[in-house]
Amino acid sequence: MRRLRRALVGLALLFTGLVALSVGFKLFGLWRVETARAAFEREVGPLDPASYASPAVRAEENMVAALRELAPAVAPRDAELAKAQSALYDDPSTPLGAAHLARLRERLESSAAVLARVHAAVALPHAVLVSASLREPEVSSRYFPQLLVISNLLAAEVIVALADHDEPRAVRALEALARLVRAWRSASGGLHLDLIARADEARLLQAVRRYVASGQRMELSDRVRIACEAAEVADSFPRTLASEGAWVWGHATEDSRLRSRTTASQRALALLLPVTMRDAEAGTLDAHRETRSLVDRTYVEWRASHGDPDLATPPARGISTPYSYIRRSVGDLSRRALRSEQILRDARVLARASLRLRDRLERGDPARSDLLAPGHRSAVSGAALVVEESPEGGYVLSFAGSQEALEPLLQASDDHSVERSFQLLRWRVVVPKAETE
Repeated sequence: MRRLRRALVGLALLFTGLVALSVGFKLFGLWRVETARAAFEREVGPLDPASYASPAVRAEENMVAALRELAPAVAPRDAELAKAQSALYDDPSTPLGAAHLARLRERLESSAAVLARVHAAVALPHAVLVSASLREPEVSSRYFPQLLVISNLLAAEVIVALADHDEPRAVRALEALARLVRAWRSASGGLHLDLIARADEARLLQAVRRYVASGQRMELSDRVRIACEAAEVADSFPRTLASEGAWVWGHATEDSRLRSRTTASQRALALLLPVTMRDAEAGTLDAHRETRSLVDRTYVEWRASHGDPDLATPPARGISTPYSYIRRSVGDLSRRALRSEQILRDARVLARASLRLRDRLERGDPARSDLLAPGHRSAVSGAALVVEESPEGGYVLSFAGSQEALEPLLQASDDHSVERSFQLLRWRVVVPKAETE
């Protein structure tokens, strides 16, 4: 009997210890969530989803609503348009083959009705993406392939128009691409929509890269420059990180409300679990906050301190909590997005500098290197702009050290997007011909 009593007392003490330990972990987890929330709002932005909601507009004035309506009419996979998009990344001074151009013309003719609707949609005055709660995006992931096909369609139009020396049509397609990019960047749709914006902007910049390397005399270069500048949205990436955090917080808050409606026994069981259900949420907020702290540093600087996620050594095996796992994986995702954003930031500057150089060359002025504001430095390498004569004719614009900084990434990755981003850091400007042929 005495042994049984001792065993029961021991079990009671063990149970009490486990409960105390579990409650301690739970309280620590709740403290960590609250600490992550306060730090995020202090350093990144508010976590109230309504802070990132766009004002309500009529559907007939909303570009996003029009594109959502159009998306089902667009094939999610279009091999010919994918080839057109790939052609943007070929040597921009090399004309496309006649057979390729013929297929693109046929594809554009067969898509004339869809293309007309695309131009009408992007001309609408507003781009409202989400409801006030941020929980019901108007552009869901199932439309992602169609949205990329739409930008491929506009890219194909640029290629064909340049081959046909139809500058007004080329510029119109570039302006449509620029409005698409600006709309996605202005909508505060988090990292998912930011991925679409960056993909579309890469197409826009590669199309401009082909434009300045064509050697044709351009009468509408001012409109191209304005389109490039119009595609930019100040501080869009920090706002993207902030809206992503608010979206996660909103979902977690809604989940907490749903859990509050569970039975008493379910709530008691949840209390005994050693890991709070919001550990992953705290990891997400802390990961985005850390990436936000790197935004004003060059890629070379933050890679030295935090490492590139695609070059880093895999972490050693060991105990991994939901918090640490989510913080690491989400941090890798957001740093990849930051790297792409910094490459695009340099490419935007190179686009404007190339257009200015084209204008000078058309006027017969010398190709000086004072194409940017004094003191401007690369977002990738931190170096200044370099303008060099090209052995193939014309000039090459780049930021010193930028491609060299990305060379290890290019060697380590078989992702085509990395190679294409690499190309955006070197622009060739061909001396315009005396007359359009």
